[in-house]
Amino acid sequence: MEVTRKNYKDCLNTVYSAIEEADFLAIDGEFSGISDGPNVSALTNGLDTPEERYTKLKKHSMDFLLFQFGLCTFKYDQAKSKYITKPFNFYIFPKPFNRTSPDIKFICQSSSIDFLASQGFDFNKVFCHGIPYLNQEEEAQLREQTEERRNQHANGVGTPSFISPSSSKGSSHVPEEHKDFINKVVEKVEALMVNSEKTLDLEPCTGFQRKLIYQTLNWKFPKGLHVETVETEKKERYIQISKVDEEERKRREQQKLEKEQEELNDAVGFSRVIHAISKSGKLVVGHNMLLDVMHTIHQFYCPLPEVCFAYFKYGAKMHFRYKKWQFHAWYEMYALFKVVLFFFFFFFFKDIQDFKEVTMCVFPRLLDTKLMASTQPFKELITNTSLAELEKQLKESPFKSPQVETAEGFPSYDTAQEQLHEAGYDAYITGLCFIAMANYLGSFLTPPKAYISARSKLIEPFFNKLFLMRIIDIPYLNITGPDLQPKRDHVLYVTFPKEWKTSDLYQLFSAFGNIQVSWIDDTSAFVSLSQTDQVQIAMNTSRYAESYKIQTYAEYIQGKQQEKEKQTTKTWGEDSWVKPHYTCSTTSAFGYSRMRKRSISPMQGEQGADDAQITDGWSHYSYPDTTGTKKMKTDDAANTKAVESKTSEGWLKTTDLSDSPGLSPAPDDEKSPEGTNPGNDADGTVPWQQTPTVHKRKGQKKKKSEGAESTPTLFEVPEVW
Repeated sequence: MEVTRKNYKDCLNTVYSAIEEADFLAIDGEFSGISDGPNVSALTNGLDTPEERYTKLKKHSMDFLLFQFGLCTFKYDQAKSKYITKPFNFYIFPKPFNRTSPDIKFICQSSSIDFLASQGFDFNKVFCHGIPYLNQEEEAQLREQTEERRNQHANGVGTPSFISPSSSKGSSHVPEEHKDFINKVVEKVEALMVNSEKTLDLEPCTGFQRKLIYQTLNWKFPKGLHVETVETEKKERYIQISKVDEEERKRREQQKLEKEQEELNDAVGFSRVIHAISKSGKLVVGHNMLLDVMHTIHQFYCPLPEVCFAYFKYGAKMHFRYKKWQFHAWYEMYALFKVVLFFFFFFFFKDIQDFKEVTMCVFPRLLDTKLMASTQPFKELITNTSLAELEKQLKESPFKSPQVETAEGFPSYDTAQEQLHEAGYDAYITGLCFIAMANYLGSFLTPPKAYISARSKLIEPFFNKLFLMRIIDIPYLNITGPDLQPKRDHVLYVTFPKEWKTSDLYQLFSAFGNIQVSWIDDTSAFVSLSQTDQVQIAMNTSRYAESYKIQTYAEYIQGKQQEKEKQTTKTWGEDSWVKPHYTCSTTSAFGYSRMRKRSISPMQGEQGADDAQITDGWSHYSYPDTTGTKKMKTDDAANTKAVESKTSEGWLKTTDLSDSPGLSPAPDDEKSPEGTNPGNDADGTVPWQQTPTVHKRKGQKKKKSEGAESTPTLFEVPEVW
């Protein structure tokens, strides 16, 4: 269903209903560009850390516009054994609804526009009929301005743009060059007062002339007139003067107030859909969705990553002014909530960790199908994870094409037509890909199940991990936990003169065999050596170099961390700032869903554990965690239980870190519950086979557990992505 500004209000309840009844939602976005500076290879450096990738995208991608948003809801019909879909295709454009509303500036990338045009994208629908939107700061500012203007008018202060004057303030000064114009207006009004006509439309004039008209009529005709500025479809503004009695004057005042409120609500526009998605708490599925998530938060919630001091300022002004004017309790509570929300954002929303926290408030459950398809058990079965190719491969054995049906009243998509790069269609096939992969996981259950719901424990390992393009050893951004930290002992950080080229770096490291160069900027790059033991040799040979400098990757990371700490570390003793752990509470105003308190750093209980480390299937990674085997209940609708035991697998971790009992290894004699068979439990559970965790203390060598090398994990994260 195509949704534009023309039919948005009529479709809004349909959208709300579809979201509310859905089992899961699939989304996709189309943008006016990707990068305003670096090319794609520089924007997606193969040795980026998650924080560096996020910083690059925030700096170089957020000035583009998300102008088409695809949403497809999926509800499983038990009777038909198929999903019922409701696809929506929203055209979005930040049209100012009045002179005080935000006039958004955005940029376009010619290659992106050319590509979308080649796919038949209708730009006229965006720019002529796009749905407007306001983020929370903009909405707060406009509501404040509206209330302030109303009170100024009610107290006889400022220009009376929509109410009749209540008292005479004396004649105003009219410049000599405008006296003839004003005198002619007065003559027309005097004629109106004595004839049978009820309204008078003046000719369009300048803003200054309109101000003089208001002031003069306020003095000469203190009662019996209603003066209002009207705007035509061509944006011309003129004054309309009407003869009214007191009852009619009040009626028109009320109409004007209601119209302003309606315009403001309309201006919030598409943000209402995002608020509904957030409030629902439903699983949101996307494909390579990091940019989609960042743009959605940036456009419809708050800028990334800094929260401007204006957020707190406007929230505070709203609260105290409403308090002074004794407005309705709803406004008082609304303003007070804004103060608290913006105060929190101003002090604590500063880096990627805070981005993760806010993302979890807006989208409590996310799933990236590109990451899912690139992970075991799918990695060996899927050769191409681009959306179009993935959809085709998931129709073939061993997968099964999902059974879906479009709801009545909605246009159906035909995958044979391949309407790619229409956001609604891309969201639709993203949902199909998710269903096919989720159902495939049912084949691992005992007995096998053909249908796996979006609430199944089987898919929880893929929750809240967003795919990172072109990073070989860090495939995802972990929204709810610590990111993978590869040691990268074979990588060197090299700084050099701006004139250097790639050939100069190859010549510098010619004695070390095959190398890989990953440019950072004009004067720095990462150089990956083929062997780790060559690093120290390279460091020794460059010790006395003057034109270039070489650091190990560990030294590079340490330097960046120290620089960051100098800029951000604050304590109560210094200036009364503190950075506590953040727990997001549920609010009905903006649909944030409740989050449990999380610690991205190692657990509190782990401190003093002598640097215990465990592996999770990735080469050169370490995670502090627990150990053991995990059992998974089948999707029994009558009795679905949580994961029963601990796990050392960071990728498979589905319980909160704060629930973990510690780092102690599981006892050697730990067994399955009495009366159950690990291979085929009678109660329908399936054991999760995992490589036993090896803990290491100082002065102690690692010992391989018997059989560890031959026991793969069910969803084993590949060593090479």
